[in-house]
Amino acid sequence: MPQFSIDEIFRGLNTKHRLTLFKPEDVQWIETQIFEKNGKLYLKCLASDKDRTAKPEEIVRQLWIKKLLEEYHYTKSRIRVEYAVWFGSGVSDKSADFAIMQNDGEHPYIIFEVKKLKRKDGLQQLKSYCNAEGSPIGVWSNGEELVVLHREEHNVFLKSHLFQLLTKAFKTLSPSNGQLTSSQKKTVWSKSVYRLRKSSLTLNTLF
Repeated sequence: MPQFSIDEIFRGLNTKHRLTLFKPEDVQWIETQIFEKNGKLYLKCLASDKDRTAKPEEIVRQLWIKKLLEEYHYTKSRIRVEYAVWFGSGVSDKSADFAIMQNDGEHPYIIFEVKKLKRKDGLQQLKSYCNAEGSPIGVWSNGEELVVLHREEHNVFLKSHLFQLLTKAFKTLSPSNGQLTSSQKKTVWSKSVYRLRKSSLTLNTLF
């Protein structure tokens, strides 16, 4: 039995059973990684190796990073935690929760915004990050729900709640150079978006 429980951190019963986007064994594993330091609970970040306070959002973030490392074979060097977003000539006072970088290490390919269970906010913030950085994909998740945004052009996004769409993107792009080619766009997005009755939504009309 782990010393600390996720249910205690989320302050709810059976929380681990609601983190349905992740394997049960991964949720159990993350509990074994929680440790106490100076009276607070921490997790060691799987991407940065830094100790981070074990808040609900951090649990979700580390589960996503574990999934990306182990199931989609991204390297730690391509994952940037607390990624500083540039708006024009300055850096935002808020950072993206984490990003998967292009192989050049300078430009974000997928930007993630994670929340704790039941939280629904953060989509507009994610879209602003994608616009500012030119990132073609944004992912929002609270551990139970998932929204994938494909940025077609500035302020124009395609949205999907389907996990299969994200899975196709990761499986197609993880072994590549991290950049969208024309053929990859067609393979990953066109058929899936068509099944979703493709529609272009502006920032003002999407949520």
